[in-house]
Amino acid sequence: MKLPISVALVFVALGLSSTAVPAVAGPLVYGFRTGAASSSIRGDYADAFTSDARIGFAGSMFARYRLGSWLSLQPEVGWVSKGEQTSSSIIIMSVGGPVQYQTIDYQYDTRLDYLEIPVLLRADIPTGWFFEPYVIAGSGVGFRTGSSVTFDFTSTPASPLPPGPAKVRQAAIFESVGTMANPRFENVDWSVIGGGGVTLGRGPIRIVMDARYTHGLAAIYQSIDASGAHNASWAAT
Repeated sequence: MKLPISVALVFVALGLSSTAVPAVAGPLVYGFRTGAASSSIRGDYADAFTSDARIGFAGSMFARYRLGSWLSLQPEVGWVSKGEQTSSSIIIMSVGGPVQYQTIDYQYDTRLDYLEIPVLLRADIPTGWFFEPYVIAGSGVGFRTGSSVTFDFTSTPASPLPPGPAKVRQAAIFESVGTMANPRFENVDWSVIGGGGVTLGRGPIRIVMDARYTHGLAAIYQSIDASGAHNASWAAT
């Protein structure tokens, strides 16, 4: 199922965060962001395997160039850990003789680390008070710097099939993504970004609370399109 690109541009939210923003002479403002990202994998792959959120580190450096009294251009360079956590169960039924079944529960953690370079437009909302809200929107490119898959499973002893009707869930197989333990990931991810925050303080050193949603446009696995599997991540910094 394809997700509309515009969905990433309608999210505006605030999160716990801390950002030091030393203001300098002229139109340039610079600083750093550090916090956490709640990420998951979306698309047909996630629908089949029930992708859950994974918490990872997020941080970046940025420079903000004022284009006017309220509009700025904000390029960034940062690092973020994305991925997913998934748990599910498989029931194996015996053939021949008395019908028996065995349940296998598996859990795996997929970690995808990216060097990300977003370019954002920032619109400040002047209030004249101690705090000033703002919204951001833009796009970015991420280069995969590392990845890993931690896989674990447990099984129950075979036992007779319980009475009553059996329920079987249809499974989808994605042969092109590789095995669960050794998937084939793409090295580049394109995304659109939307969010907002609030600036606290009036001096040269300010604290900023910022939250943003990043919607991946590229497939994270080789040989499939973005509708199969793509990144989706909330970051609070």
